[in-house]
Amino acid sequence: MIKINELFKSIQGEGPYTGHPAIFIRLAGCNLDCIFCDTDFEYRRQASVEAIVEEVKQLSGGKVKLVVITGGEPFLQDLRDLIYFLAKDFIVQIETNGTRTPDYFASYWGMVDIVVSPKTVPVDDIMRQRAAGVKFVVKEGMKPCTSLYTCPIYVQPMDEKDLVKNKANRDWAVKLCLEHGYRLSLQIHKILDIQ
Repeated sequence: MIKINELFKSIQGEGPYTGHPAIFIRLAGCNLDCIFCDTDFEYRRQASVEAIVEEVKQLSGGKVKLVVITGGEPFLQDLRDLIYFLAKDFIVQIETNGTRTPDYFASYWGMVDIVVSPKTVPVDDIMRQRAAGVKFVVKEGMKPCTSLYTCPIYVQPMDEKDLVKNKANRDWAVKLCLEHGYRLSLQIHKILDIQ
């Protein structure tokens, strides 16, 4: 059984698949306690892999091809069967803080796109090396440590729930992109006021 916070259809608002329609599977639980976290990953329900895959197929209506597994931290749970069955019909992206690489995961690299969002704990070497993208949440003055990554780097302005601070964070993110060639990630789901 998989512990879930929510499962819904929306637009991917950040990272490599920005703008793509997607089915989101937000899993419950996280191994970190970041003060700037804006995500609800509390436990709401649990479901079998089969039930989750069926719900994803129903929501997709055969039109949505991207499934995003996120959290919290998805790799707190055993995802091998979920990945295996979803990857038969969908592009699977997993958003992770990169602190855990499950032992079984070597067999699944070709089946998923990993997007690492480093937080307050160092990223596991395997996750760092295999990431399809890395997303740094930045506020004004923060300089992300990108030297260890060879994948595309995304910078996303931190949402501090303050218009003045948020503008400064956006300006800073744009400056970083222009100076270093990073890609800007703007959380378009928040701009559009959608889930």
